[in-house]
Amino acid sequence: MTINKWLFAIVRYRGLDATPPPSSQQPGPCTTRRSASAAEMFLFGSDDDAKTDRDIHINNPERNEEQKFLHNRITTAKYNVFTFLLRFLFEQFSKYANLFFLFIGVIQQINDLSPTNKFGTLLPLSIVLFASAVKEVLEDQKRHKQDDEVNNRIVKVLVGSAFVEKKWLQVNVGDIVRVENGQFFPADLVLLSSSEPDALCYIET
Repeated sequence: MTINKWLFAIVRYRGLDATPPPSSQQPGPCTTRRSASAAEMFLFGSDDDAKTDRDIHINNPERNEEQKFLHNRITTAKYNVFTFLLRFLFEQFSKYANLFFLFIGVIQQINDLSPTNKFGTLLPLSIVLFASAVKEVLEDQKRHKQDDEVNNRIVKVLVGSAFVEKKWLQVNVGDIVRVENGQFFPADLVLLSSSEPDALCYIET
């Protein structure tokens, strides 16, 4: 997304519509109302019952940390070092073809039930699983690299009375950020001010 020159914006909690305090008041808490999800509609019965209020304290990270908002880090990778083996095997044997050949391979290990070679099915299946594992690892490494690139992009965040450069993953709910012309938005934002006349903001998606 791009804008003209610059704008000031407050980081918005995903799924919330924030209403900033009146301009005549000092920056304080910002009341938000979240739209009900389908699960909440099922549990509570109506949209009004499922809605909840949250207070976002503008430029006050200490107060916002108390509410345990989600972080701004993104993760699109499927695996990590600890979960790869279990998740990979679960995915592979969720496919009926692999599960069928595994069952045949197990039956072949019983001499009285199968006259065929014990490794006639397990060996080809192992080769297929190994090739699939290599492919998954290479693709997931690309996802990790892309995640790191996005999470480590730089944006200017208001700290005290000055703007400080921070990584996207360090941006928190309630932070006031300054987005320059041609920059990407680091999170869901609510527009506070713009360098354009009448505080207009032009966005490319």
